[in-house]
Amino acid sequence: MFRTVWSALALAGAGLILFALAAGLHALLAVPLIALAVSQLVFGGVLLRAHGIPVPRTLLVLCAVTTAASLALVFGGLIGFVPVVALLLFQWGVAITAALQLRNSAARQHSGGGGRMIAALVSGAIVVATITTPALSLTEPGSVALPHGVHHHQ
Repeated sequence: MFRTVWSALALAGAGLILFALAAGLHALLAVPLIALAVSQLVFGGVLLRAHGIPVPRTLLVLCAVTTAASLALVFGGLIGFVPVVALLLFQWGVAITAALQLRNSAARQHSGGGGRMIAALVSGAIVVATITTPALSLTEPGSVALPHGVHHHQ
């Protein structure tokens, strides 16, 4: 349960980073990234509702496609290195969780108590926010955002 919640939150963080990266690209490259971002967010929502990962092989393919696309864009000089590192941390963490579930498919899934669920959500949200926030600030939309605490008067 703990790994599933963390994976769902990691997918949400990855989706946000993909949206920000897509916002700085030409439409031809942005549309596939937006599709990947939407799939990450949808899969994250599914994981929050499920006990375990319902289709781990599909999730592994999604992580592999996202990793390959982001590496191609970073090595092509189209997107920044730091947001991709954050994205890869999320993708590999989720892929490891999916692979562990495939390997231990006979393992019993237990939901744990409400306290464990809250602890997983809070700690996962803190980790995802800690990784996602600096990555978002280093994307093109993040570079043109107003600095925190500055008011824009006209």
